[in-house]
Amino acid sequence: MLPRVVDGPSIGIDLGTTNCAVAVWDSTRGHPKWMRLANIATPPRNSSKIGRVVPSAVLFLTRDAAALHNLLDEAQDVDGILERSDLVALVGNSAVKILEKSQAREIEMPFSPAQVSAAFVASVKRLIGAANSIAFRNSDFLDSLPYRVVSGGTEENNLYLEITPLGSSETVLVTPTQVSAVLLQSLRLSAGRYLRLCAAKKQLKVPGDAREPCCHAVVGVPAQYGRAQRSLIERACRIAGFTGRVLLLTESTAAAIAYGLTVGITIATTKTILVFDMGGGTTDITIAEMHPPALEAPTSVNADFEVKVTFGDQRLGGDDMDAALSRLVWQRLKVHPSDCSLHTQREVLLHGKQAKEALCGNAEHGDLQPVNSYSMTVHGRSICLTRKDFEAVIEPLIHRAKKLIQEAIRQYKATSCTSIMTDQTDAAITFDEVLLVGGATRVPAVRSLLKQLFPPPVPPELCLSLNAMAAVAQGTAIQAALWSGLIPRYDIESALMLDTVPHAIGVRLSEAHFIEVIKKGSPLPATGFAPFQLADARQAGVTVQAVEQVDIETYESIGDFTFLLHRMTKAQLANLGNDARLVDVGMKLNAQGEFVVSILDPHDPEHVKRRLNHEKIRAASADGSKAGHSVLNTYTATAEVCEGEALLTDQLVLCFVCILLFVVYVMVKLLVAEPISVLQP
Repeated sequence: MLPRVVDGPSIGIDLGTTNCAVAVWDSTRGHPKWMRLANIATPPRNSSKIGRVVPSAVLFLTRDAAALHNLLDEAQDVDGILERSDLVALVGNSAVKILEKSQAREIEMPFSPAQVSAAFVASVKRLIGAANSIAFRNSDFLDSLPYRVVSGGTEENNLYLEITPLGSSETVLVTPTQVSAVLLQSLRLSAGRYLRLCAAKKQLKVPGDAREPCCHAVVGVPAQYGRAQRSLIERACRIAGFTGRVLLLTESTAAAIAYGLTVGITIATTKTILVFDMGGGTTDITIAEMHPPALEAPTSVNADFEVKVTFGDQRLGGDDMDAALSRLVWQRLKVHPSDCSLHTQREVLLHGKQAKEALCGNAEHGDLQPVNSYSMTVHGRSICLTRKDFEAVIEPLIHRAKKLIQEAIRQYKATSCTSIMTDQTDAAITFDEVLLVGGATRVPAVRSLLKQLFPPPVPPELCLSLNAMAAVAQGTAIQAALWSGLIPRYDIESALMLDTVPHAIGVRLSEAHFIEVIKKGSPLPATGFAPFQLADARQAGVTVQAVEQVDIETYESIGDFTFLLHRMTKAQLANLGNDARLVDVGMKLNAQGEFVVSILDPHDPEHVKRRLNHEKIRAASADGSKAGHSVLNTYTATAEVCEGEALLTDQLVLCFVCILLFVVYVMVKLLVAEPISVLQP
């Protein structure tokens, strides 16, 4: 047998609205390694170390401008993404440094702050897959964006960002997916450099060859991301150069996985945990149960994980707090943002972000102690924001976060296997741990809310053992190691947790008629089926319009699937009489995002035969006796033989058709061909 080819490493990525992070599993130490990424990560304040947190920011500029100002070493090519060989991009901290220096008038470049603002893009994750009809109805949301959003074309629901690269007067339209691809490409390249330089030095044992480029990734996505948004993130990964496995995992589930690696082998009783993940742009709630090893499996030390509920809001996060403070500044200035330049809008938004960090404390930069007030100068006026001002403007956001938690608990009550009385309050459910994930969980008002909802003694206190900025990247790195097949499962099996279906999936029969097939919140892999009535018993085929229910009356198309039906005999039609002909539509969604639609026609003998075999296989699987295993082996072999016969039949039919076509072709050529002439000497 040939040895297995080991290619590049499998890494985990937290592609956040405000910040990104990358981690990789290290078998030497038995935990994921949060990587330090040179140039693009923000370095810790008062430290010479390379940073780990990468701002989700991109600054576009021409290649000539980058070369003129000695920025080519930090810039990366975007030719494969934007198809513009004359443009390059600064990513992360490199981009933010240019912006901050331009706002402070400290930059030694012949570019005005307005020009830098026009070339700078951040927080694009909020626009991934967003339709114009939704985004453009929300004026507050648009005002909070530090760039122009325009419509046109058909790409990504007509959403484009309007930028003017530094060194150019030409306006360029880019999609949120393209900007995300630039970010992902930079993360991939920087992570590859780190592993090539440090793997041997630090004795890292990673899933894959650390000397090769990173080609596999598991990327965290918000809980409310539908299939359309997930497919755009996957497309961005492919554009960014991830040529191998690209898998997506709900962010709060990833954080729970990171937590499970720490405590999964120590629990003796069932634990219920709530993950509160508030990042820059989204807030997700995950409720999961951890069960100790079964008594009949005394050799196992791994806990059994199960996600029960995942719920979220794509428009609630730290960026909304920045925007709320910015609106307060505009009110005190008595000026509307639309009356000012893009540079001034970005300056006010940057002040709002800096005020939030100062009033709350900024852990990743070393400022752990919050201040009571923050002063700024805008339009020649001095404005002071206090912590009381901050708490007042974010109160509606805190209320929305409270509603999210209550709704997640309500859903948990409805789906929990334990006996819960319907008249109980939210506080009646006991959580053993409340995990905080995401930078916005450092806001004191957020922590006060959680302490109010979940007072001691259970949980005794909010769980801060996980690094809020690293948890998602570490969880995705664990899942990447599991799916790579290069790390023994027993090394990390204690962290294994099933993700769930974010939205209900089913069949749309008309504008107002949706039939659910796979329920929202079902653990992956998820399956389901539903019976449907045919319009005509004699029809030759049926088309299934599979959709995802992203809201009460909002659906996103997955695709149309057409199947040929078994032709019923006269006897079968007679037996059917006036009754409608029914078929079962089945759907399956696995953890890798692969979606399958099938039908079962009870009038098709082959379908009936396979269904009986599958039912016997399932029954035998549930039987632990020797007889059950014997039946399982017999029927599994029978199923394989049936599939082999079907494949062979298809091949024979195809060969026969090809031979027939060749014979017809030869006969036609002979009939129409000219007679052969004899050459004369």
